[in-house]
Amino acid sequence: LRLEALANYYTFNNSEIVKRCLYLFAATERNDKGAIVSHLYENPIFVSGDWYISDYSLLYVCSLCDYYNHTGDEETFKDLYSVARSAMDAAENYKDDYGIVDGGAFIDWCPGLYNKTAFEGIYLYTLDLWCQTIKKLNYTEVDIYSKRLEEGRNIAFEMLFNKEKNAFINKFDENQYSVHSAVWMVLGGVVSGEDAKKILLNALDSEDSVKPKTPYMHHYVVDALITLGLVERAEEYIKYIWGGMVDDGADTFF
Repeated sequence: LRLEALANYYTFNNSEIVKRCLYLFAATERNDKGAIVSHLYENPIFVSGDWYISDYSLLYVCSLCDYYNHTGDEETFKDLYSVARSAMDAAENYKDDYGIVDGGAFIDWCPGLYNKTAFEGIYLYTLDLWCQTIKKLNYTEVDIYSKRLEEGRNIAFEMLFNKEKNAFINKFDENQYSVHSAVWMVLGGVVSGEDAKKILLNALDSEDSVKPKTPYMHHYVVDALITLGLVERAEEYIKYIWGGMVDDGADTFF
């Protein structure tokens, strides 16, 4: 939903269908922690599966923030605020004794991927976008979430970053080296500037790192590269992943 919505804003710009999807998910039941269900069906009847994927729940919050930031539809944001806030607060219930979120994340269809670092990055990324958005709307709760964001970034760097290897390699992910961890730590704002560029490029170029497998995750690689100002490398990556279809004459995805 989120990536389709983002693409839609800059192609057909049909904001009504995004709004409709946001309300459909808001109409589903949340689990006992407040997380939003990860899929639903309309036909033959409206029904949602009893399946909760933690990063999907958080990215619903991102989708709502994206929608408001693109359309300025304050009424819809306020109407769905409590739903998004419950999903945001649910992540607090997934924190372990170290203060790192943990619980049923998807991240990528990548066999053998350990994803605790990446999920922490998604949480911080969502928290950042949430803070930016509710600050625009003068919600007083922004102070609560801003504090969580600052503390979360500090904990993530302390617990998940290996200074000797200059990489996000840690015991929480069985010392696995992955592009996924680097990407989401960049997007989550745990590292920035030249240091972040080295960390991300090293992960992408290393023969030892686990690489993304799906178009879904490839999007966030490009997002992280552009976030760091590495636009030429982002363009190279896009052409590497999707360029073959263009070369074969495609004007949409095969």
